[in-house]
Order: sequence, then C-alpha cells, then structure tokens
Amino acid sequence: MFGGVLTDDSGPTSNEVCVIANANGLGGTPNWTQLNPTAPAPERAVHSVILNAGTNRMTMFGGHSNITLSAFNETWVLTIANGLCQFALAGDSNDDCRFDLSDFAMMAASWLVDCGLTPGEAACVPE
Repeated sequence: MFGGVLTDDSGPTSNEVCVIANANGLGGTPNWTQLNPTAPAPERAVHSVILNAGTNRMTMFGGHSNITLSAFNETWVLTIANGLCQFALAGDSNDDCRFDLSDFAMMAASWLVDCGLTPGEAACVPE
C-alpha cells in the first residue's frame, strides 16, 4: 500500500509504504509493517497501483498532492514490494536486495578506519 490521505479528502497526503503479512489470516494474525524505501515517491493520493507478485514489484502511476495541489503524470516502481529479500546478498549493507554503488559508498566511508586507534568513529560498532 502506498500513500493516500491521512484524515479526510482535504487532509494532508502521505508517502508511507506499508505491506501486510498474513492477509488471509491463515498464517497468523494480519499485521501491517511500514517499509522505508531508500528513494520514496512524493506524497500523493488518488493514484493507481498494481502489484506483480511474481516479480515482487509494485508500480504506481499518477495521483495528486493535497499539499501542492498539483497532479502527477509519472510512474514509480517499488522493487521488493513485500519488504523481504529472496536471498541474503553478501555486501548488501542497506538491505535493498542489491549490491550497488550505495553499498560500495557505505563500505568506502569506513575503508581505512582503525577502531583500535579511533574507537569513537561512527563505523566502529561494538559486537
């Protein structure tokens, strides 16, 4: 689920992304979880969304903003729409199910950090 109006039709629009587990109640109590995409689409309402469960992608088109009063003529695709990666990928530091430049940048930021010399460095996390 993506976005919508938080209160009534005149209220602020949202860009929250949520996924439901056990929607049919057979695997347990239905439970909503908010996802945190690395590059979320702008807030909107009255948009169209299609979920392709086979590719685990949610495609969204259009909508409008109650904040800027503008209509959107754009398409956004959310990969990993169920919030779960199919495989654990070595090097995927930001858990987006890809090893890409974002992960490399995170690794490069702490490349030459010596936690023995500078234990207060942000990259030094006690085990």
